[in-house]
Amino acid sequence: MHDLHIHLGGAVPSSVLWEILCDNGLRTEYVDFTTFHESLTARPHEVKSLDDFLGRYFRVTEEIQSSPSAASVSAYQVVAKAYRRAQVKAVELRFNPQKRMRHGL
Repeated sequence: MHDLHIHLGGAVPSSVLWEILCDNGLRTEYVDFTTFHESLTARPHEVKSLDDFLGRYFRVTEEIQSSPSAASVSAYQVVAKAYRRAQVKAVELRFNPQKRMRHGL
């Protein structure tokens, strides 16, 4: 058995985030999935600090995951993937609810 400490903002596959984005009609600068996926792909030579990384990637994921249904879908996908791939029995899934309240509680 493995225990994992996972942050919701960085653990959801880009394909799931894109689906949530499209299903919820969110406005975005990305014209297609490929450009969206590329924007979420971390490249060490492009990221100068932890704050830079968080500003680039988590800002986008937090906005997409900011409805109760999106947070629920995201959490389910992360836990299901962890269990299927690594036989994980427990996951410490972390997120900041205040950053996912675009529509309020």
